[in-house]
Amino acid sequence: MTKSREAIKLLVELAESDTEADKILAKEFPSVVERYAFLRGAFDFDVPFAGNGRPDDIEPNYKAVLSAIVNRKWRA
Repeated sequence: MTKSREAIKLLVELAESDTEADKILAKEFPSVVERYAFLRGAFDFDVPFAGNGRPDDIEPNYKAVLSAIVNRKWRA
């Protein structure tokens, strides 16, 4: 990992879109499983899995959580 955890977390929070945030995470974490694990650790949430918890079932949860994190700044 080239950037600190806190720096990555801040870049994700400040991203203009979930696509931009995903690109930031993809530079540090090659797989969706790793990106989702980072988000769970950095943002301390627990979301029940859609599907049966296989790695290919993680992507819908990952996208939903990432979108919620990025869009949180627009809610006051």
